Amino acid sequence: MAEEEAKSAENVDAKTVISDFMRSQDYIDLINAEKGKIIENFRKEKLPGLIDEQVDIRIKAKETKTPEQLKFAEYESQLADLKNKIGAKELIEKRSINKDSARVKFKEAKLPDSLLEFFVTEDEEATNLNVDKAIKELNIFRDAFKEDVFIKNNIKVPGKTVTDENAVTLSRAEFDKLDLGQRSSLMSGKDKPIIID
Repeated sequence: MAEEEAKSAENVDAKTVISDFMRSQDYIDLINAEKGKIIENFRKEKLPGLIDEQVDIRIKAKETKTPEQLKFAEYESQLADLKNKIGAKELIEKRSINKDSARVKFKEAKLPDSLLEFFVTEDEEATNLNVDKAIKELNIFRDAFKEDVFIKNNIKVPGKTVTDENAVTLSRAEFDKLDLGQRSSLMSGKDKPIIID
């Protein structure tokens, strides 16, 4: 019995020592340090894997659609395609209408239809501005070109050809009698001579 009492006294002393140690600050610091290591290892090793796993689960849940959702998505894509086709047709129709009105203006100005593509847009106001500017500029160019051709060829169109009062008028015979120096000074002047046949 004495042995049993000694053993129980040792057990009591061991229990007391262990219990005292568990209450001590050293034990608390050791446990906190171990908890910190465990938490840090969890953050480094297991947490990224768990996050990726949860992300994959959510992505799969979004990708997995019910038959109704699949039909709805198909209808949405068909609707978007139809809207695009209708929009393209409307733009073509607007451009065609604008081209027809521009063609009328070009015919009135006696200009070729082949130039219309450069000035016609889907916007009616922009088309009208472009066509009006084009007609104005092309008419100026045409008139200047005609004047240039008439002057170079010494063609006089009654009522259309503008002559300068300072221009020299010579007959062909008078012009032929001039020597080379006189001809070049006459031709290099601001007003070209008018030669009458």
